[in-house]
Amino acid sequence: MKRLIILLFPALAAAVALQAQVPTNPALARSMDSIFKRDQLYRQLLYAIDTNQVLKDSIARAARIPAQRDRVVEYLVNEMAIIDSANLRFIDSIIKKQGYPGKTVLGAQKAFIPWLIIHHADPDVLAAYMPVFKEAVDKGEMLFANYAYSLDRMLVGQGKEQRYGSQVAEGVMKKTGKKMKFIWPLEEPARVNERRKTAGIDGTIEEYARLHGFEYQVVKLGDFRMEEE
Repeated sequence: MKRLIILLFPALAAAVALQAQVPTNPALARSMDSIFKRDQLYRQLLYAIDTNQVLKDSIARAARIPAQRDRVVEYLVNEMAIIDSANLRFIDSIIKKQGYPGKTVLGAQKAFIPWLIIHHADPDVLAAYMPVFKEAVDKGEMLFANYAYSLDRMLVGQGKEQRYGSQVAEGVMKKTGKKMKFIWPLEEPARVNERRKTAGIDGTIEEYARLHGFEYQVVKLGDFRMEEE
């Protein structure tokens, strides 16, 4: 598995900033609560086990697997994939029946959830939904920032340069042989902060890198190799 680091829910803060709006489908909006909880459950556990030995051991006992980190991670990733697949099928069924459920249908506070479920799909699956996302943005049903995050993820999955700098990776620099975190290569790096501002993404690329624990530097495709786990 390539070590590509992707945020759990990068647009939550932006979603909260939207003005309150009564959903036209309250029942569907309420169903998003459980969808979101399921989406986040195993992702939160994956983050937590590195600093919580008791939690890791508890998960291992419950799953009846050895308590080694790799085995627990494998178990959590597999469980997460099952939930992700079920959530995606649910959201896809809604889209096929009534179109993309955005701000009007779900209200501003929950409009990000269908996007998040699709965003967590494999990049090749995500690519199929990008026209749907673009239409939702054009209609004011989705934040441009959400679209930008997904566009970056799709491009990175295709081995291309990203546009907004949302995707962080970890790899080995060919010149130094050192493993390091870095912002995945950018299209026109000098203009990335301009693009981020236009998209409504908070912070500069330099601030974003520091948020992830490293200093920003321009990295080009071909400067690094990704390690297989």
